[in-house]
Amino acid sequence: MIHDAFARPLRGLDPEAADLGDARTVRELVGDARVVAVGEGAHNVTEFYRLKDRLFRILVRELGFTAYVMESGFPEGLAVDAWVHGGPGEVAAVARDGITYRFGECEPMRRHLRWMRRHNAGGRSEVSFYGM
Repeated sequence: MIHDAFARPLRGLDPEAADLGDARTVRELVGDARVVAVGEGAHNVTEFYRLKDRLFRILVRELGFTAYVMESGFPEGLAVDAWVHGGPGEVAAVARDGITYRFGECEPMRRHLRWMRRHNAGGRSEVSFYGM
């Protein structure tokens, strides 16, 4: 069981939401940490993808995080990283071939990668993708 000192509710899972209340909640939990690990109770659950996407966007926008690391092969992930930095290809093929264990085959993961690419194209501090 997670101790109440470490549990905080979020107002929603929509990665596009601009709710700054959730950003404050995440900031309180993260503090000055430079690494945040997020796990899930099961693979291929849409809500877990949405939660990780929402948290990552808050971590990038509000706290300056610049790397996304996930359970996947490192060499395969290099193609995904190149794509989020503006490289060639279509997200479906890049995610399918560049993220192992079939995690790249679901739409929420592809949506997350498209956001990373758009973010990087916007001239802000760039984010990178790493398989581990």
